[in-house]
Order: sequence, then C-alpha cells, then structure tokens
Amino acid sequence: MQNVSGGISLFRPILKSYTVFIMFICVLSAWVTPESVVAMHQINIVDTDTVWPDSRTVDINDLRSASETLETIDPNFTADGATRFTGVRLSRLMSLTGTDGSRGLTVIGADQYVGFLSHERLAQGFLVWEMDNGPIHGLKGGPLKIMFPESAGVHLSCYTWYVKTLVAGPVERAVLPVTVMGQRTRHTVKQMLSHAVPIDPSLFSIAQGCRNEFKGFKQAPSVSAVPLSYFLPLGGTFAEQVTAIEFKSFSGPTITLSQVLLDYPVYIMLACDGRLLHPALGGPFSVVFPVEKHPGLQDMVPESGALFFLQEIVVR
Repeated sequence: MQNVSGGISLFRPILKSYTVFIMFICVLSAWVTPESVVAMHQINIVDTDTVWPDSRTVDINDLRSASETLETIDPNFTADGATRFTGVRLSRLMSLTGTDGSRGLTVIGADQYVGFLSHERLAQGFLVWEMDNGPIHGLKGGPLKIMFPESAGVHLSCYTWYVKTLVAGPVERAVLPVTVMGQRTRHTVKQMLSHAVPIDPSLFSIAQGCRNEFKGFKQAPSVSAVPLSYFLPLGGTFAEQVTAIEFKSFSGPTITLSQVLLDYPVYIMLACDGRLLHPALGGPFSVVFPVEKHPGLQDMVPESGALFFLQEIVVR
C-alpha cells in the first residue's frame, strides 16, 4: 500500500492557513452583530474636562452634514488602488463636539489598538464611515476607521481600525468604580495614588498601537500601582465567598476570572514616571497580571498579561 503521509504533510501548511482564515471569519461574523454595527456607528469622546469613565456619545448620523470626500490609497490595502472615502475631518469633529485636541488625541479601537495623534497630525486625519459610497466592511477596518491623505506620509500603523473611542489629551481626572458583593464605591485617582506602591518595570505592559508622536515615554519607566487587595475587605472568610471577579474595559471585552485570581498579586497601574497613565499607554487605569513571575496565570488572563482602559471592577 502506498504511503501518502508525505503528500499530506505537504498540504498541512495550506490546510492550517485555510482553517485559521475560516476561524477568523467566523469570529468576525459573531462579533459584528446588527447590535454591534449600530453601536459602532457611534463614538465615545472623553474630553479634558470629563471625569473618567464618563464620556459623550456622538452618533455618526449627526456628522454627515459636515462630511467630506477623501480620495486616497489605503496603505494597508494598496491593491485596492485609489479609493473614495467619506467622513469628517478630525479637526472639524473636535470643533463640532467642543473637544480640545490641543494636547493630542488618542484613538482607541474596539480591539484596544491605539493610535496617538499630535495636534498637528489630527488636523490631517479623517474619521471615515464610507468606502466607494458603501459601508466599510470589518475586513477593511470598518465600520469606522482613521484615514489620511497619501501626501501626509503617515505610517500605516496609525490608520486605526474599528474606532470606538477618542480621548483628548491626558486624562487628569479619573474615578474607578468598584463593586464588591453589591456595595459600590468610587475611588479617585488621587485617593489611590496615596496608597500606590512602585512595581517592577518589567511588569509594565502597554496597549498595542502607533505612538510615533507620543513624547516623553521611555522603555524602563518607574511605575506606580495599587494591588487589587486595596479594594477588598481584609481577613475573615471573604475570599471563600467570592465566585467571580470582572474587569470591565472602556474599549474591549470584559474579563471574568474565578476566585483563584485572589491567590496572585494583581495590580491596578496608575502612573508612569510620576505622571498619570496616559490613554496612549492604556490608561488612565490598566490591570497588570504578573504572568512571567506566576505562570499559573497564563491560562486565565489575556496574552498581553494586562487589561487596558479599565472602567470598572465587579467582585461577586
């Protein structure tokens, strides 16, 4: 009988790639439901006078009267050639919504990818929602994405997809709501900083994205954080009563973990090099799971070992 295992092995890379592609399409189809499409035709804006996690919601339909057409080549899809996009200039959007973009703008996608734009760069950018007179498909970064004229010379990594949130400047006023067994409290960043401790810089993780124009960040910063235990009752049988711990992100999925998490040192990061954690880095609050030092966490938490743009903690 002929041995065909060698022939099969030749096709394994192809079969694997095909399988991964089909899985990606299935996940994307499940993610982009009719409800999520409606939600993603709205954007959240956090301005400098806003107290995190409060925001304003802007419906794209309210921006159509200010829309313009941009004909350019998307550097992520050069094979498409010159494409006609419809959207609004970011500078015009800032003006219409009364948002101060003088200290830059952090664009956050639904996948937690960030693009930081300086005041000068955002003047060149567009938030677009149509491509060749039709909606922008998820496989092309839609339904909302950031585009630039080809002449701007912006790196392709700054063309943020799945745009969900715009944060103007650094967040200087932030509150973290924490609900423990039905009791909800709000912790200001000032209160938390008074209890913060320095943590190993090797634990520092930032959101994936484009920060070419973000100044003042170094690779080994000093990091201040509070332990998760800061928010929880000490002693007694509290840990035995916990069934789940939820970390809700302002942009991205909620992570729900079991009571086992309380066995590990988990931190809420607040500041970097003496400054409040900037949204371009995943702030104003992010959760650090020390995966490298505690391998038992690997199967429980995100691959990055962190959750960014923390909005709320719920302990049940």
